[in-house]
Amino acid sequence: KQWYQRRVAITAGGLFVANNKERFDEYKRLKTFGKYLGVETYVLSPSETKDLYPLMNVDDIYATLYSPADGCLDPSTYVSALSKACQMLGGKIITNTSVTGIETETVRGRRRVTGVQTNKGLIKTEKVVNCTGAWGPYISEMAGVDCPLVPFRHAYVVTENIPGIENMPNVRDHDLSVYLRLQGNGLSIGGYEPH
Repeated sequence: KQWYQRRVAITAGGLFVANNKERFDEYKRLKTFGKYLGVETYVLSPSETKDLYPLMNVDDIYATLYSPADGCLDPSTYVSALSKACQMLGGKIITNTSVTGIETETVRGRRRVTGVQTNKGLIKTEKVVNCTGAWGPYISEMAGVDCPLVPFRHAYVVTENIPGIENMPNVRDHDLSVYLRLQGNGLSIGGYEPH
């Protein structure tokens, strides 16, 4: 909860745009699954969507699925919060250090970590938290662990400030493979190529 107070998590909500009945049916199934998991969602008509997001053109949409608790993290603030918590709990932050290997041993048929090799020497430890993002599979491989992450690059642009955009939900249009996410008082607009 303290992270939310420090604006680490930005929970402006999320809108999933359905441009046709097939996508709308998929989002209705997603809503049902979300209900099972305790995720609050609402199906909105184009006019209800316009009420929620006045800057959006809704002339060509079929409906939207709205999730009020949806959001994203501010990465730099999140890392700062984790670093501070680590130090408050007695941890040590070592900067400008590369991981070159993870040492393990097998005890009673189970592999466990014994240390992390770095460009500055060995750090003896029994625990490793892999929070390396796109490099996650590479680091996990050092310990002989699969990491179900496939990093890929994509393009995005950040707009200038847009009056009235504050507190608007993030938008995802899966048919167009595009998203719009709040970035300060502007938007980060990105997309994914099918290949």
